[in-house]
Amino acid sequence: NVHLPQNEVARAEAADIAHAHNQYISLGGSPLRGLIQDHVVSGSRMICRDAFFEKDEFQQLLYAAMGDTGGTIDYVPPAMLKPRQLWTGKQIISSMLLNLTRGRTGLNLKGKTQTNNAWTAPTIGPHDIPGLPAGTFEGAQLEGEGTVLFRDGLMLIGILDKKQIGSSAKGLVHACQEVYGNAVAGALLAALGRLFTAMNKFHAHTFGIEDVLLNAEGENERNAVLAKARLCGFPETAKYTNAPPNVDAATLKKNVETIFRDSKEMAGLDAVMMSANSEHQAAIVKATCPNRLLKPFPHNHLQAMVQTGAKGSTVNATQISCLLGQQALEGKRVPVMVSGKTLPVFPQFDPSARAGGMILDRFLTGLSPPEYYFHCMAGREGLVDTAVKTSRSGYLQRCLVKHMEDLQVGYDLTVRDADKSVVQFMYGEDGLDVSKTAQLDNFPFMQQNYMALLDKFGAANLESVFPGDFGTKARKLMKKMSDGSKSGDPVLSKLRPDRYYGSVSEDFSAAVDAYVKSMPDVVTTSGRKVTPKKMKQLMLLKWFRSLADPGEPVGVLAAQAIGEPSTQMTLNTFHFAGRSDMNVTLGIPRLREILMTASVNIKTPIMKAPLIDPTKGAALAGRLCRVTLADVLRRVTVKEQLVREVSGARDRVYEIHFEFIPEDEYLEKFSITQAEVMAGCEHFFAYRFIMALIKSRKGRGGVGAVFAAANVGVNPDMDGNGGADDADTSAQSASATRSGNDSDDEEDDDEDIGGDDMGTLASKSHANRTQVAAYDDNEEESGETTDDAVAAGAQRKVATMTGTRSRTDRIQLVLSHAQHIRAYDFNDDEHWCKVTLAFDSDEQRHSFVSFFEKHASLIEIRATKGINRCVYIKGDGHKGETDMLQIEGQNLQELWNHPDIINVNSVSTNDIHAILRTYGVEAARATIVRQVVEVFDVYGIKIDPRHMALVADTMTAQGGYRAMNRMGLRPNVSPLLKMSFESTFDFLRTACLHRESDAIDSSSAQLVVGCPTHGGTGAFSLRNTLEGLAK
Repeated sequence: NVHLPQNEVARAEAADIAHAHNQYISLGGSPLRGLIQDHVVSGSRMICRDAFFEKDEFQQLLYAAMGDTGGTIDYVPPAMLKPRQLWTGKQIISSMLLNLTRGRTGLNLKGKTQTNNAWTAPTIGPHDIPGLPAGTFEGAQLEGEGTVLFRDGLMLIGILDKKQIGSSAKGLVHACQEVYGNAVAGALLAALGRLFTAMNKFHAHTFGIEDVLLNAEGENERNAVLAKARLCGFPETAKYTNAPPNVDAATLKKNVETIFRDSKEMAGLDAVMMSANSEHQAAIVKATCPNRLLKPFPHNHLQAMVQTGAKGSTVNATQISCLLGQQALEGKRVPVMVSGKTLPVFPQFDPSARAGGMILDRFLTGLSPPEYYFHCMAGREGLVDTAVKTSRSGYLQRCLVKHMEDLQVGYDLTVRDADKSVVQFMYGEDGLDVSKTAQLDNFPFMQQNYMALLDKFGAANLESVFPGDFGTKARKLMKKMSDGSKSGDPVLSKLRPDRYYGSVSEDFSAAVDAYVKSMPDVVTTSGRKVTPKKMKQLMLLKWFRSLADPGEPVGVLAAQAIGEPSTQMTLNTFHFAGRSDMNVTLGIPRLREILMTASVNIKTPIMKAPLIDPTKGAALAGRLCRVTLADVLRRVTVKEQLVREVSGARDRVYEIHFEFIPEDEYLEKFSITQAEVMAGCEHFFAYRFIMALIKSRKGRGGVGAVFAAANVGVNPDMDGNGGADDADTSAQSASATRSGNDSDDEEDDDEDIGGDDMGTLASKSHANRTQVAAYDDNEEESGETTDDAVAAGAQRKVATMTGTRSRTDRIQLVLSHAQHIRAYDFNDDEHWCKVTLAFDSDEQRHSFVSFFEKHASLIEIRATKGINRCVYIKGDGHKGETDMLQIEGQNLQELWNHPDIINVNSVSTNDIHAILRTYGVEAARATIVRQVVEVFDVYGIKIDPRHMALVADTMTAQGGYRAMNRMGLRPNVSPLLKMSFESTFDFLRTACLHRESDAIDSSSAQLVVGCPTHGGTGAFSLRNTLEGLAK
């Protein structure tokens, strides 16, 4: 691709703006350009301690690097003089820097390499060195090649790998860009590329089979661990199913069959097995690679590539030499077919790790056909995920760019839209340009390069810009704020940093003050000592020079900064680590929820509640959990018979016997007593179940779907014949509302009582969501449904009532639910109850056993509105973490009812609309930022908070939570901008019908009519006197 500028303006832009040297820093502040592959390996080899060059080789390499610069090439004296002159690879780098920075202060840098330090640091003995006090270096440790050290432009120790010459922050090239500017950094990259290319002509890089072989000791250790790994699966499965360790194979197979039929249990077993397999995989890798390779690093060329960051990763090397490990599909093990096998070659319901996708073979010795097939499955998933997410992430980025393309920094440092409406009063809350802040907090580096930075920043002209004792006003205000005597607005909000030198953020000022109090003494090459006062002035000057320039299109930059990394994420919803019963939406789907759709009904709402009293946390977690019949039911048996009545009619009678597990098995987990379980069955479940059967008899669907409908919004009419119409209404309501929770602060009506819509449950996207409700204690008497919000403790009241109600009253209560209930009996001591139902013999038969097997998890015994599950999580005290409750669902008001256990001031949720309704727009804005950060943190992606703050401010600037899609673009004042996005005809028709006008202020509108945009160099007008031309 070639671009040929057609006029002087285009030529000037290409030379001064679009030039590659000026594009070194990315949107996130880290470098974009860097050397890769052969150059990195060659650089690390050339600069090792054992690499020496004679004069002809040294001069040839140096000339290859610096030959096209013109003029003389200076170089440093040789490191060895006798028996012949020899130069080191480090001296070649030092000579390059000497020529590239001629006439400037030398570079000072201390950094780390990516390569593990394979050269041990020897201890200096007790001998003395002439000229130094006795014992100066006794017992000291020499720094190895894992540290890179430059002093006054001379490279002293270390090697140059990806972390120094690649596209990595705070490396050698980045340091030169910070100290000397973009031109020197670009020239250094070009010179290093030529140098390492010439080095490859002398010593080419390749690797063979001996680079991936293990030695005999390594093979023995690998085989020993593999023998243990092949046994993995049987003991873990037995422990998961609470079976004894010596359980027979037939019993274990039956337990596995039961687990495979339950997706929740299967997910839990997958988590256990993947954890066990990862331990064996880590043990093999630790024992063999790279310590037991036939050729050690750095002579092992494959390890040289991996360790220096030139190409590949440790995973690639271990898959070749050790094993492939567990194959994961959508965060789980290989799925099981209907036959109970993962592949036809394995036995049915095989609990072994190998049948679940654990590959113990390696590429070096080959894969067996089943393991090859598993690996192909994992690879195909990655290909499909990449192909699909390309369009998803691309459209997401386009939505962000189109909504934010007109946001730019003004001359008053505010961020404004095309219609001059303020989105941020100061860009990024501190006014700094992201590309200039990478080294802002690197105080030691700034101190070591004090003189060079003063020259770059133009400190000599500072007095003319800020005459007098500049910085006094900001310093006084900052001191007043730090005293704590008066709290007021931040200094940045009172004094514009572009007009008042020293106006910085409180955090930066505190960090600088803390450093200068304990900073080491540094003397520059000119003999000047860097005092604390000088150091502080330098950092204030660095802040001043890092302010964003007016006209900067920060909206487009923020959109690209978030859209580009989204291509590295997946499209799937994974489980929390070790928590198979709680899902969270991750990756692109979650970003679309937050940014593009601003969903009111998110798929997986989660609340986090830090605990004040951890001793009561587990009990509260149990009380908040939704308890279903499946959680407390051991078995259900049904007896069916035909009975002739006195009148001669024949009835089909069903005797349903429920046997519950003992109370001690669920009391600790759910904090529910046997009395509450019986109360739930007698007061709520029996009625709803009968209502489902009544509707089923009328041919309105299967029993499962009907039960779900009856479980939502049915008024418990105690006459037994008024529930069908109510169930009709509730079914429509269930389809119109989300299967979780609606607005917490709205009044709840009859349609809020209930559980899942079966149609919704069958959908994968809502498979883990359940609408839950609280119940009132007088529901069976009044026939009216009370407000769920005030029924938090109703279940316990019902349990108390059940415990005090006589046996006859309890039986009459159940019999009053419907005329089809012929009898009811129970035994609290033996944990069972029995319901006898009678229907006309001509009616359709019902399979109650299969119904309960399939839908027992839907039948609620106790529930809290909006909350599905609650898990107690132990915090890591060493990291400052506190114990917390992690709750699936959304009901902030319920958490407020426990201020003695929960720190209600620190409760958070990923439901941004709930935060907006409850706490206001500023809290919603902060939640947007936090949620986007959490999405990217899962993948190890860091985005500058200034970009995310601008996105959040854009979405909440109008006081609400505006989606970045076609609907969110409707309030925009530019019809041409809206038409350039999508639905062009609709926007054009609307604009014509309403006689809308366009001021041609937006970037899209200006491009439509062929005008230059108002961003960048178009943000100002240039006026110049033409006196010279007139003459």
